Amino acid sequence: MLQLLNNPRAGLLKAQGKLAEAESLYKRSLAIDEKVYGPHHPEVAKDLNNWAGLLQDQGKLDEAGPLYVRATEILEKALGPDHPQVATALNNRAELLRAQNVPPGGVVEHSFIRLPYSAHSFHPLHHIQGNYDQAGMLYKRSLAIREKVLGPDHPNVAQSLNNRAGLLSAQGNYAEAVPLNERATEIWIKALGPEHPQVATALNNRAAGLLSNCSPAGKFAEAEPLFRRATEIWETALGPEHPQMATALNNLAGLLKAQGKPSEAERLYERTQEIFEKSLGQDHPNVATILNNRAGLLRAQVRALEKFPGIFLWWSVGCSRCSTTGRGCCTIM
Repeated sequence: MLQLLNNPRAGLLKAQGKLAEAESLYKRSLAIDEKVYGPHHPEVAKDLNNWAGLLQDQGKLDEAGPLYVRATEILEKALGPDHPQVATALNNRAELLRAQNVPPGGVVEHSFIRLPYSAHSFHPLHHIQGNYDQAGMLYKRSLAIREKVLGPDHPNVAQSLNNRAGLLSAQGNYAEAVPLNERATEIWIKALGPEHPQVATALNNRAAGLLSNCSPAGKFAEAEPLFRRATEIWETALGPEHPQMATALNNLAGLLKAQGKPSEAERLYERTQEIFEKSLGQDHPNVATILNNRAGLLRAQVRALEKFPGIFLWWSVGCSRCSTTGRGCCTIM
């Protein structure tokens, strides 16, 4: 979700994970702006957009939807259908539609977290068919507006390309998503520099797309350096405790799990969970994603024990190398 900034204090509280305080400020800002400007002013649309984004981050998707719709309608009427703020509103509505397609209560082996443009929105890339067509139309319109008004090499054009590529990847259309991801990466590198966090976002999403469609094992080699490069950029630019660092660690852990390296994966999952709980709170949807991913790792290990029960005896006694080195070298593959 891309904010239309008009309440920087609320945005700061949101970034700090103080969601209840941020929501109170957004509501107050909306009430004041409606009274001062009237209910159809662009400032009111900004309040609605930002409040909707906060609700979306809290997993309150049904509450966020009507706010996004109202914000879009206000901006289209006040600024015209081709205004960049309309493109932002359309993009945010499309992101919500994608998020609403996560299966309720569904359990997956690993959720690779794919990032839209905003630093504080995370959506697992495991969807069911539902609102894809509508989301796709919104993304296309947002992209067309931005290319027309801002030019083809503007960072906001890269945002639209990045998010549309995510939708295509979620639908299994990776061949169509690849050139969009690559173009988004090129735009961000040219406009922002190769060490910018948005470049890491594009790299992360390209890697997540490689692994999201039951791709063959050969894709692991292609995805791993992208995840690791994204991790390096985010750690340098944002610090080791930032939520986007947790995103990178989660995705790298999923890759290691798929490669049969459960011990390494578990260490990264633990660090990911610590970062998310500290920065976003224990009840944030991202924490639930990590808990689900850790549970999937444990299930895989249990299945291995059930399939090869002799491993348990060997594992519990320990091999000679473990006893000699004092390190747990035996892991279930």
